[in-house]
Amino acid sequence: GPEESALLSQLHCRLQLTFTASAYPRSGDKAGLAAIPEQVPLFFVTDYWPSYIHMDLLNLLPHPKRLRVLDMLPPDETLPYLRNIQHLDDVQLSLQYDPQPEDWRKFDGVPLTWISQNHVPEAAALDAFARSGEGRSPRKLTVERDTPWSAGERAGIEQSPMQVQWIHSAPLARRAV
Repeated sequence: GPEESALLSQLHCRLQLTFTASAYPRSGDKAGLAAIPEQVPLFFVTDYWPSYIHMDLLNLLPHPKRLRVLDMLPPDETLPYLRNIQHLDDVQLSLQYDPQPEDWRKFDGVPLTWISQNHVPEAAALDAFARSGEGRSPRKLTVERDTPWSAGERAGIEQSPMQVQWIHSAPLARRAV
């Protein structure tokens, strides 16, 4: 609510708010979100793509915005809404497979981070992804996988011109008792 959001203005640090929820904000959430200092980026994580009503509400907020959508490519009817969200700094697409090269065309003009879960993308998929944003919108890759990469996977990643991040769980150290 607005009271909680106003407390954020008392913090003197870099801050980003992440909303991991089953839905994008609704009109009843606007007052609370609008009370957040406008320099604080808002990051929304959900399992579907925004529609008109979501775009409309997000555009009423002056904050920088990021979206992360889990386990699905956007349906064609949602693309105009995605492209028209103002102050959209990054869209993250979290998938457990390599999309087809033509799937990346949906994201023309959209800054995109591909989060590849539990696998390292094939060289052809990496190349198609990197080429999809050439000069129009940045492309980044995050690999979320705990097992080590093979020599071939590593070579494919090293040849990519993209920024790549590898996220993996650190093993817990055993302590002697």
